[in-house]
Amino acid sequence: MVRARLKTDRILAAWLVLTVIFDHVQPLLHIGGLASYSYMLLTLFWMWSLRKEITDLHIRSCLQAGGLLIILLFVFRVIRYNYVTPLTFPHRLMWYLYYIPILVIPLLSLSVSLRIGNNHKEKRKKKLIPFLSILCALMIAFVLTNDIHSMAFRIWYENGEEHSSAMPLYFLIILWYIGMTLFSLFLLIDQCRISFARKYLFIPAFVEGFALLLWFIYYIPFQGSSPKAFGVNLYNIQEVYLLLFLGLWESSILIGIIPSLSLAQEREWIREGILKSVEEELSEVRSIFGRMWKQEEESFRKELIRLCCLGAYIKRRANLELISDENGCINAAELSLAIRETMEYYSLCNLSSGYEESGSAPVLSRLIIAAYDIFRHILDSAHSACYVRLQSDVDDRKISFTMKTESDMENLFSPTGDFQDPEAIFVNSADREILDLFGAVFKTEVRDDTVFFTISAACPLQGSLLKTLRLKSGLRHQLPADLSEMAGYLSLEEKVLASKIRIHDGIGRCLIISKRYLLDAGSVEKEALFREWDRALSEIDSISPGIPEDLPADTAFSDCLKQAE
Repeated sequence: MVRARLKTDRILAAWLVLTVIFDHVQPLLHIGGLASYSYMLLTLFWMWSLRKEITDLHIRSCLQAGGLLIILLFVFRVIRYNYVTPLTFPHRLMWYLYYIPILVIPLLSLSVSLRIGNNHKEKRKKKLIPFLSILCALMIAFVLTNDIHSMAFRIWYENGEEHSSAMPLYFLIILWYIGMTLFSLFLLIDQCRISFARKYLFIPAFVEGFALLLWFIYYIPFQGSSPKAFGVNLYNIQEVYLLLFLGLWESSILIGIIPSLSLAQEREWIREGILKSVEEELSEVRSIFGRMWKQEEESFRKELIRLCCLGAYIKRRANLELISDENGCINAAELSLAIRETMEYYSLCNLSSGYEESGSAPVLSRLIIAAYDIFRHILDSAHSACYVRLQSDVDDRKISFTMKTESDMENLFSPTGDFQDPEAIFVNSADREILDLFGAVFKTEVRDDTVFFTISAACPLQGSLLKTLRLKSGLRHQLPADLSEMAGYLSLEEKVLASKIRIHDGIGRCLIISKRYLLDAGSVEKEALFREWDRALSEIDSISPGIPEDLPADTAFSDCLKQAE
């Protein structure tokens, strides 16, 4: 639930209730048409509220266009009953014009539903929307020319009164509206893969169900006339269409299905998307950075080496996310580069390392990143040696991927000599879920004090299974990398990209200068080294404001420099 949006929703709800009440008392006051103007202003206020809230241009445009059509529906009603002469063509024309919003609004709703999630439906959308648009335009043309052919209504006049009966086109329009509305709702529910929003799906479903019940009562028992109680009209069809459209999409914004600035700020998507996966490492980096400057040279170098090992992992992980292509794939060669650079810094801890690779196939990004996470945990556990062999192959039907590690992981053996399964230690729940999608196989073998740990996975090159894997495993389909999936969420997506680049470049500069210091302490001053790390961490803090207790938020550069001296 997006709490920041509740204020707007309370205003809209109160406004709607007061307008309904006023609509029923205005005949007693002999005032006509004011309720219609209130509904128009309410819709205009809702459209204005979307101006900066919804940053996806396509979704915002469709919702605002739908709001404009709702306003036109009330404009046509006001003109028909207040400004044209009954039993004339202009009077009938206003009636016919009702069907422009009625036919176009469900098409806009469908377009929004297809946009949400953007789950590889672009090709389908490109074919579906133009076809439906042509069908919609034809129905509008036939309704507006009804006087010629009477395909929508048969109209006649008796005793100074207008009478009409429904014709086939009218029932087609009814089928169009109800079918498109339900299809949009179905797509909305089907494409909602955001866990916190999914549990609130009953809200738009309830709103839409209630509005559809009112719509059904209007058209079926009362045959297209306003339901009455004690001789008073309970509601008109225009109010139902307003509730159907605004109710569905405002409740979707409220529960977070539609991306909004309020939602992004509340959920901290940018922070989660860039930093959540390396939160532990960043916390340790800040902790080391806060204490290392007070230590003697030998301890300082040890802390700096650990800082470099963590920094290499953070930098390379950010890079893997950056280079994931539009299909959510990364070339296996990029994992090779990440492993090699990480090993290079761990070798400063006197860790003997080796690396072999075979093949450079494009592999789904979540598999690559999960493998890199597991590798880093294994490397952390290695006592004196770690060797890695990476193999990726492509044949006619599938891509196969295997990572084998050979390491003396002493921490896997208890004092009594019992062995702990590395899978249970190194594979977290998120990575396990991703690897399970690929049917990944874990194999562990122990020889003397050496542990051989292998991960093997394969995915098809085409077909429904590959689509499923991409949908469920692609970075763009998870919070917060879901920002890409919510296509067009441009302003926040740009911030995510810029932030990842800042992290990659900032940590990269720190690693270069730190390595120079470790190889030749006289070539780099400690103050310069400190400034570089301080600047990189400050850039990260601008994304993630939380700072651990080890390094208070008000610690200034000059204070730390004094400690270093």
